[in-house]
Amino acid sequence: MTDLSFLHLTDPHLHPDHPVRAERLAAALADAVALDVDFVAITGDLTDDGDIPSYSVLRDLLEECPVPVLTCLGNHDNAENFATVMPDRARAWRVAEVAGVRLVFLDTLVAGRTGGALDAGLLSEVAAHLAEPSLLFLHHPPDMDGTGPAWDRLDPASTAALAELLPQIAGVFCGHAHLDRVTIWQGVPVFAHAGLSSAIDPRETTLLRVTEGAGYTIVRWQGGALSVTNVALHPARPHIIDVALERLRP
Repeated sequence: MTDLSFLHLTDPHLHPDHPVRAERLAAALADAVALDVDFVAITGDLTDDGDIPSYSVLRDLLEECPVPVLTCLGNHDNAENFATVMPDRARAWRVAEVAGVRLVFLDTLVAGRTGGALDAGLLSEVAAHLAEPSLLFLHHPPDMDGTGPAWDRLDPASTAALAELLPQIAGVFCGHAHLDRVTIWQGVPVFAHAGLSSAIDPRETTLLRVTEGAGYTIVRWQGGALSVTNVALHPARPHIIDVALERLRP
């Protein structure tokens, strides 16, 4: 039976002019160590401008983290600069296996575009490596309802090709939208959250309102249940009281 835990981080948007973003990433990685998770997933927009200094900061933070960290690229990233600084991670897709679960990471970066795409040939390669159960990680969410703007998701062709993989996928984890959101897509949960840099106010529909908000999720897959818990990094929730567990009764 599956017994797996990990942190899902997304959209750190590292930038030399915003050191607080690196501090938030460092805090999340420290939590990963304290929580003794199996791995950390970071789903794209690793940097804000795709610059080498920012990737150097990322490299140093990941090298200091004893927990395995797996990454993919988003639209703010630069594949060439990423490969220069972190050549061991520079692949359009990668597969790992932890606690009997197949983990698939896909880059959805298309240079010069805000929206994302996947090469159909790449997905054919990935399909050969899938095994039940598998979890999928990518930056752009699929175009699940066909109604949203092209800039905030994968293109329809990529979504259709990705849908072919769903029978072997137990969960999809993505970023990009800077929203805490869960969507059931053809029976498969697609999890997104605001990420480590900022959030979007979903109540505003006439423009894109960017707000304070940074966090990550703790994911546990145990006893046949896949659960995702949001953790607020900024603004932090105020501490009220500590209650001893032995005081709690069923």
